[in-house]
Amino acid sequence: MLVPAIYTIQLFVKGAILKDPNDTDVQTMTRTGSPAELLNGPILFTILMTIVGLKLYRNQLGVVIMACLGYGDGIAPLVGYYFPCGTHYPTFPFGPNDKKTLTGSLGFFFASVFGYHVLGGLILDSERDFAVGAAELQMIATVAAVVAVVEGLCGPYDNPCIAISATLVYFYLLASNTNEPTEV
Repeated sequence: MLVPAIYTIQLFVKGAILKDPNDTDVQTMTRTGSPAELLNGPILFTILMTIVGLKLYRNQLGVVIMACLGYGDGIAPLVGYYFPCGTHYPTFPFGPNDKKTLTGSLGFFFASVFGYHVLGGLILDSERDFAVGAAELQMIATVAAVVAVVEGLCGPYDNPCIAISATLVYFYLLASNTNEPTEV
């Protein structure tokens, strides 16, 4: 977790102190080219990555969150940009230019499910193969669907919204599965 922690400091320095619009991180990680934008999504991602790594290492919830953040949120803007298909919807703060695409949200969903499959196979259990059971697939599909909607509505604050909503849905599903009646 040292790498994302150091990268958090680096993004803070570049976004709050140096403020160089020609910096490669500013050019590749921002939409507008403003160094201050590093203090939104990119730094929140590295902070969340550090927290998940410290608190949820080798834990299913950590894999769910990182699948949604790393895979889902990483693929969504690419799919939305290259395959917009004309379907846009408003996102926070709901200004005239604050829009996301339905295809980006679908890309988020499928990439999150795929990311969970890959990360779960690599992280959760060394004996586990890459096969995901039906209950596990239903869980990640439900989480990914809800979080795709939340990500689409949260605008520039999508990274913390993704982590919080994935956690809430995960615990809701976990609680609802343990409340099933058992046979005596």
